[in-house]
Amino acid sequence: MDLSAMDADSPVLWIRIDTEMTLLRQVTFDQPDFQWQYQLKFERDIAAQLEAIKALRQFPSTETIQTLGGMIKDKTAFYKVRVKAAEELSKVANELFASFNGSSALMEIFYDLFGAYNCRRIVKQNDFSNFQDYFLQKALPMSLAYIRDSHRVCPKETLSFLTDLIKYNDNRTNRYSDNYYIASLINALTETITPAVAMVTTSVEHLSPETKLVLEEVTRCLNLEKMLPCYHHTITISCLNSIRMLQKNGHIPSDSTLFQTYAQYGHFLDVRVAALKALVDYVKVEGVNNYGADVFSWLLDIVEQDPVPYVRHKVLRMLIKNPPFKHKSTSPLCNEALVERIWALMNSGTSHDSRLRCDAVDFYYTLFGRNRPSFLPIPELGMVLNLREKRALLNPSVVKEDPIIHQTEHVDSVSSDTRKRKSDSHSPAFKKEPSFRKESSSSGSSAEMKVHFIPICCNAKA
Repeated sequence: MDLSAMDADSPVLWIRIDTEMTLLRQVTFDQPDFQWQYQLKFERDIAAQLEAIKALRQFPSTETIQTLGGMIKDKTAFYKVRVKAAEELSKVANELFASFNGSSALMEIFYDLFGAYNCRRIVKQNDFSNFQDYFLQKALPMSLAYIRDSHRVCPKETLSFLTDLIKYNDNRTNRYSDNYYIASLINALTETITPAVAMVTTSVEHLSPETKLVLEEVTRCLNLEKMLPCYHHTITISCLNSIRMLQKNGHIPSDSTLFQTYAQYGHFLDVRVAALKALVDYVKVEGVNNYGADVFSWLLDIVEQDPVPYVRHKVLRMLIKNPPFKHKSTSPLCNEALVERIWALMNSGTSHDSRLRCDAVDFYYTLFGRNRPSFLPIPELGMVLNLREKRALLNPSVVKEDPIIHQTEHVDSVSSDTRKRKSDSHSPAFKKEPSFRKESSSSGSSAEMKVHFIPICCNAKA
């Protein structure tokens, strides 16, 4: 154990509190970076190692990078600790982009672990018999994709490295399928995409070299999946996510046709859910300019008519999580037809499915809250009869008070016998919703007011 970094005045290597986790607590304390490094290197408890990795994120330095890199290469460590160290290494490297090349360091670690014996720069054939190495082999490219240079974009060597891993992947001698590994590589390729400054072209021939490289590789994998589909179509799902990310970041024009095709009934369930998720995001982004109105209506058609109940449930949950517009915000999609459609879905369209009905209620609450949408036409004026104070008030939850009708209008038609009977039985009073209609005679006489009451219960005592 190298103790050269330790403070000479203190013999403490590291500090841990409640190591057996017998108390329900959350402890936060500070200690120097070398103590966290010692804890990560020499503490064998997995929880302590994960705690040290999380703390080292706050100490970006060369020693931290060396400690995390050593933990990734340590084959005696638990695989989740190694995966977490790879994730944090990319974040620390982004903090030190001016003095440290994180992409080269992670690629060297990958070549050391998974390079061929004769030539380290050539990745050996897949062998997933060791599951710990398998999970680490999936995690390292993803960590590599998060590294950014001084311009906050992914380095070109990282993009070339990931595309070569996909292109030259060899699974012929492996007894396990590599579909999840390829899907993770496509996801890593997607994470290298950064938002474009401006999209000035709608032609594939005029795309940037990096975008064109990503798009060609994703398209090749997607077409190959149509001929040789993998288990659960995981590669197709990753390709759809990558295409949507390219659209969202402005590298290619936004178009919902591809996702609507894969969302049709008849495709595999997970593929449909992934395509529908992309369509929900499309409506969220493009709904501001009213470009997503047709797609939003198409999604509601699926909620109403799709033969698979799980798909209908997932569409509503995704719309709740990523709504097309927020409560009390202006949007071209927020209109009276939408309110009537969701209201009908809550009251009659989902009477046979309680889960779907709850989803519809949550979706309505997400968009419009608990009050009546302000853009709806006012129905009949509402009035509340306060039997204690003997006066009628306009209901502010329905419409703002009209200054012509004074709110202190007394109600004298309640008899004392009725009041006594209501007081004894503790029965609720009445909340009225009237309709006012004024008719003026041709002779110029005073207008006649007709009030129609609809009794609604409230808890005011007489």
